[in-house]
Amino acid sequence: LNQFNCNQLALVNKNEIWLSTFKGDLLLLRNKKIYRTIKNSEGLPENITKIIATKNRLWIASKTGLYILTKNDFKIYKLSKFDGLPSQEINAICLNNDTIYAATTNGIAQLPVAMKIHKYDINPTITTLKINNELFPVRHFYKLDEEKKSISIQLAGVDLSGHFKKFQY
Repeated sequence: LNQFNCNQLALVNKNEIWLSTFKGDLLLLRNKKIYRTIKNSEGLPENITKIIATKNRLWIASKTGLYILTKNDFKIYKLSKFDGLPSQEINAICLNNDTIYAATTNGIAQLPVAMKIHKYDINPTITTLKINNELFPVRHFYKLDEEKKSISIQLAGVDLSGHFKKFQY
């Protein structure tokens, strides 16, 4: 275990340990061997301040929110001020019985360990299409001439959760 440049540790049981690296990656060790690696680029925060392992989740505190990693499918969910946290900046977390307490810069949040996590899907729709700065009707298929190289697409999507920031292509 000496080869890891660790930032935080969370003990699951005597055979499993989660650790975060200074690069922002997470490693799950089983019987002192790497069982799973989750890279920072998969949606983890870069500034992990504390991790806590519960039965089905890994709770990750950071300066940009509280992240939850589900152990059954290794999906990452971010909780923020939009979800009811007093602040984005999580200074510390602790576990007491079936509650996670998150100390933020604007107060303490209490979260049940078994809370339901909702993932909202946003279905984007193309609202405007311009080719060489000329407006075109929205269709499912286009056959363009070689000189039509400049394509501009505007999208719209409805997000009732407050998390919508942008689409990226």
